[in-house]
Amino acid sequence: ELFSGEALEAPASALVRETIQNSLDARSGAEPVRVRFTLPSEPAVRGFDSPWLAGLRPHLLAERNGLARRPTEQQAFSTLLIEDYGTCGLPGDVAQTNNTAEEYRGHRNHFFHFWRAIGSSGKDASERGSWGLGKTVLPASSCINAFFGVSCEDAGAPAKLMGMALLRHHNLPGDERGQEPFTPYGRFGCRLLPQGAAMPTENTTEVVEFCHAFGVTRAGQPGLSLVVLLPL
Repeated sequence: ELFSGEALEAPASALVRETIQNSLDARSGAEPVRVRFTLPSEPAVRGFDSPWLAGLRPHLLAERNGLARRPTEQQAFSTLLIEDYGTCGLPGDVAQTNNTAEEYRGHRNHFFHFWRAIGSSGKDASERGSWGLGKTVLPASSCINAFFGVSCEDAGAPAKLMGMALLRHHNLPGDERGQEPFTPYGRFGCRLLPQGAAMPTENTTEVVEFCHAFGVTRAGQPGLSLVVLLPL
């Protein structure tokens, strides 16, 4: 499955197919699912000095981080926005960090399988995308392997904001922590404990500011908005 012709096709075709498949599986009612792809001409975020990217920037400049070309100060900043409507977003217990504990058996958690599970999607074999390939095309479609997601499960409910960057194990210049290198999966979110899992940001003000900065038009409607940074 991972090395089939479909998985190795042109990145743009894989991105469109996989994201639409995931949206169709997340359909929440009788109305048709709508998916919109947008390339904003003038994103409000002008570069890597944005507060939304400040924590990521040092990792993008690190040696041996796996990027073919590290971004420069002069590089123009661009985004790709993918939004679906008529779907359930990413519902589920945000505190779940594994799928082996007995308390999680038999419970489908879209949030966990999108942001934390590796190599699985939680779907049945008869459903589209049961191998979890859909989420791998998002970092693969970014020059810096990074993307954000805003999920709204119910009309008017608080939206959840998360982000992810996928790099190789690496160290930061001048890092004197004396610890192991940073692991490949970096996540944008809130940490309740220093070594705990990143939790989604649900602060309404922060989510609204993010949506304004990146042109997200969710506006309380259920569904999922994805922001791919520096699309290929």
